[in-house]
Amino acid sequence: MTSIFEVIEENLLENIRSTNPTMIMIPHETSSKEDLFKYYFDQTGAKYMGRTWDSLDEVLIDTDWMKNDVVYIAHRLLPKLSNSDLTVYLKILRSAVEAHRKGPLKNISQPQRKIDFHVTFIYSNREEKEMLETNLDQL
Repeated sequence: MTSIFEVIEENLLENIRSTNPTMIMIPHETSSKEDLFKYYFDQTGAKYMGRTWDSLDEVLIDTDWMKNDVVYIAHRLLPKLSNSDLTVYLKILRSAVEAHRKGPLKNISQPQRKIDFHVTFIYSNREEKEMLETNLDQL
């Protein structure tokens, strides 16, 4: 299942940033869904975003807040959410990637314009890479 997510080495992050994408950074220390929602609310500027999983799902599909046609949701390792919250969060991310791969449709639950949408998990050493790949495969 990790093929929908990108597991990248930390030194590649600057290469990605140099392309000037819209980027949301989620710290590894994120330990509650409330903190996670706050990071998204603060970084997307989507003032209509509520603090629920459904609202996060809608924001990740909605292209209005996306300043560029390339978007990265970048994580330094996995957030420290509970297993149940992490499972829900990864399902939402997976769904958003799949919706953006399908492209714009007239349906409200689909993106309104074509976005090159990426979900990345960043590691700095081999042990972190193996941990990410193992955990993402299991969830």
